[in-house]
Amino acid sequence: MRQNAIHMDPKDQAIADLRLENERLRREAEYHKLRAAGYERLLEIVKQEDGIDLLKKDGAKQ
Repeated sequence: MRQNAIHMDPKDQAIADLRLENERLRREAEYHKLRAAGYERLLEIVKQEDGIDLLKKDGAKQ
């Protein structure tokens, strides 16, 4: 809990805490989306420059 919110009603404090948690999770999700996009771009560059398709799946092994 935040120190300046000591005098809040417990229900209001719970709502405020949930809003903070929601915002933190949204920022974290955005970070992970950007990170994934960066890796995708890296794979595209490797494919263009070196001709290596790291996402290509090999045929079925027998």
